[in-house]
Amino acid sequence: MRTAIKAGRQPLRGVLASATAIAALFSALSAGAHPAAAQPAERNAAQPAERNQAARVPHVKPIRGGSVKHADFPHTRLGLIRAGKWVHRRGNCGDSFCTIQYYPPRNTYRAYKMFGCGTFRLHDFQGRFHTHNHGSLRVHLLDRNQSVDRSIAPGGKPVVKWGPIFFVKTCNRS
Repeated sequence: MRTAIKAGRQPLRGVLASATAIAALFSALSAGAHPAAAQPAERNAAQPAERNQAARVPHVKPIRGGSVKHADFPHTRLGLIRAGKWVHRRGNCGDSFCTIQYYPPRNTYRAYKMFGCGTFRLHDFQGRFHTHNHGSLRVHLLDRNQSVDRSIAPGGKPVVKWGPIFFVKTCNRS
């Protein structure tokens, strides 16, 4: 009786071992082939995003007078609300012009404070974000030719579409 049971189990073990080996082979082949086949497509799809990510690094550079500081906030709804409050709070932006931009390298919202009289070059500013002129003089938003696109009076806090704006000029009397 024992011999019959042993003999019956051995072919079953052989079939199970073969099935396991075949399943492992298919798994290895599909795992090995799948990433290799998908890899070029993923690289091609990822490369433009990486290029756009690297190309889009908004920042502000004073070109004539003035200084710039910033504060980062999480790229969440609450982070955007906190950045907006930071921009509108006089304690943070006293006698300055402040605004917000999404900052991809850190995946944050970045609130900028431009203070002192000067002209500031905006690099890769996009979207619509809150601003606040806490200064006592007008702020001019300038296009790529440094022509006035929009003026913000003292105390003004409009939402600005940044696409056509390339420069900010503070301390304007008119």
